[in-house]
Amino acid sequence: MHKVLVYYFLEDKSIMIIEPKVENSGVPQGAFLKRQMVLKGDNMTPFMPQDFSVGCDVGIHGRAIRITDADEYTRQFFEVSADFPFVTDTRGGSNYALV
Repeated sequence: MHKVLVYYFLEDKSIMIIEPKVENSGVPQGAFLKRQMVLKGDNMTPFMPQDFSVGCDVGIHGRAIRITDADEYTRQFFEVSADFPFVTDTRGGSNYALV
């Protein structure tokens, strides 16, 4: 498993995914997905904020990403917005995070 940071941009529904660089790891790191709108598996609808609730598994470009945490801004966004319920991960064991 690799730790990645997932950025979701509300203004245009675009996503950026970055793997933080770790020196001497021997694994390519950096931008996994440059900022762009990504469609769900049905190839018709873009990902929405509720698709990135903590505990959700998201498939992007053939990779499975489990959202295990969120920053404070994201948590407040979900608390204020009744349209997007926030789910807390109870499974643990993954290193993927939404920031």
